Amino acid sequence: MDELLRSARLIAILRKLPFSHMAAAGEALYAGGVRLAEVTMESDNALAAIDVLRQQGLTVGAGTVLDGETAERAIAHGAVFLVTPCIRADVIETARKHRVPVITGTLTPTEIWTAYELGSTYVKVFPAGSLGPAYIRDVMGPLGHVPLVPSGGVTLDNARSFLDAGAIAVGVGSALTDRKLLENHDFAGLAERARAYVRAVAAGV
Repeated sequence: MDELLRSARLIAILRKLPFSHMAAAGEALYAGGVRLAEVTMESDNALAAIDVLRQQGLTVGAGTVLDGETAERAIAHGAVFLVTPCIRADVIETARKHRVPVITGTLTPTEIWTAYELGSTYVKVFPAGSLGPAYIRDVMGPLGHVPLVPSGGVTLDNARSFLDAGAIAVGVGSALTDRKLLENHDFAGLAERARAYVRAVAAGV
């Protein structure tokens, strides 16, 4: 997972997308070069969606995991990493028990360090868009050894800047997995958008 995350540098976040579109969306994302996907647990048939996306070749994790019980269910259904929107010690503990990577949501330097100290494999900075890449660069000054994954407000225009600021990867939601594309069954458009993001995060590597 670590090698894949650091090489792919991009996690596609699928939040509340219709389950009926999951297979085609996963196929389009994979065709566009995306290799990591996160299904948020409040999505329609989230656990089944994890399996559907895995069948399309993606490495899939569960997002918006808020407690240990949900973490257990997600892992049992094939999630190979977990993502939280905030610090949840029981989720970190469950992930460590199963030797599954966890990306814990934080905002402040204190939260970033607390999550890392609790054993989070990676630390999500959320919402990153309103803070901008400069915030990541400033935080990396004293906390440069903490692997950061900005999410929330990451776009095609700023994704590369977050990586240049020191993040190891970025999480991209609706800016990539646009519901309108899916509602219009424009999966070719989704694949092209995926290609654009893959090109953006790979620039200069």
